[in-house]
Amino acid sequence: MKRLNLFTKMMIDEFLEGKVLMAMKSEEAVDFNTKEVIGAKYTILIWKDECPYYDRDDISNAGETFSVKVKGAKPKKIIQPILVELLEPSGVIFGDFRNQLSVTAKDVVPVKIESK
Repeated sequence: MKRLNLFTKMMIDEFLEGKVLMAMKSEEAVDFNTKEVIGAKYTILIWKDECPYYDRDDISNAGETFSVKVKGAKPKKIIQPILVELLEPSGVIFGDFRNQLSVTAKDVVPVKIESK
């Protein structure tokens, strides 16, 4: 069957639940076809993963990375890894084994750590 992926919904909020994310680097996001700069692209590391994978405690995505694109934005300089959160993320699952993730967000912002 063709185009079944159009009917697969990525529940990005549920996927990100219980995760601590770190931005590792930033760069310009470039359109594959036109080679034009379309925004910012961030490499995100899943630092900690406490997401409930349907009651399977033997599964974790800690240590995995994925890219987040922010259309129309300039990349924020990242000197060293920093804790971040994604504003209004959306995701699409793709790949032969449905194990690849494409994420876009309104923004990638540093997490403010409260000092005691």
